[in-house]
Amino acid sequence: MVRAGLIPRLRRGAGRLVWDVLTLVPTDRPLQSLAAALLPLLELDLSEVDRLAEVGKLAAHFDNGTVTLRDVATRVLAKQPGTNRLMLFVDQWEELYTLCADEAVRNTFIEQLLQAAGTDWLRVVLTLRGDFMGHALANRALSDQLQDAVVTIGPMTRAELAETITKPAEAVGLDFEPGLDETILDEVGEEPGALPLLEFLLEGLWAERRGTRLTYGAYTRLGRVSGAIAHRAEAVFRDS
Repeated sequence: MVRAGLIPRLRRGAGRLVWDVLTLVPTDRPLQSLAAALLPLLELDLSEVDRLAEVGKLAAHFDNGTVTLRDVATRVLAKQPGTNRLMLFVDQWEELYTLCADEAVRNTFIEQLLQAAGTDWLRVVLTLRGDFMGHALANRALSDQLQDAVVTIGPMTRAELAETITKPAEAVGLDFEPGLDETILDEVGEEPGALPLLEFLLEGLWAERRGTRLTYGAYTRLGRVSGAIAHRAEAVFRDS
């Protein structure tokens, strides 16, 4: 819904507002994820090694409060003349509770986002599985912000799931190996709470694409839809 609807609409322009959109998932190190999403808009010409080092530095500044997300977002807009709004999309917010074991880091991440979202020019949008809503509401400041700001989405129809699978690929000029999209759709329909798994899978297929094609070979290596979360967990463990 956010990726296929809200973000494209904002990027097409809303009145006189020109939006830039940053997307991240928390992972087990949400402050690093936040820094990694912002850094490319601050420093365009860094090597991979330098970028990793700078991500660590910025995350540390977020952690100790010497730099805030609001500070960085202000600088990002200043470096992009003509852009006057930022949207920060935090997908799979539940990773704050399933992957991040450090409560202090989790609270700092939330505080940084809420402080920045208090401005007129930055908005935070998050997606969260319904069974983790209680975790979010346990943080009073976050709970207050969620009041009257929650959109509940029920189960998707098969046609809606099909669009979720194919439309993002089409938008960037990719196609599926014949029959692969239907295979994925059939498996998604059988998996409870499958949308996060589907996202992990589609990200993996994109990373392992061959030219402009998403392949059965990559689908099998990634463990299909049901194995996508295990593949993601292994990647997080290797990178930690």
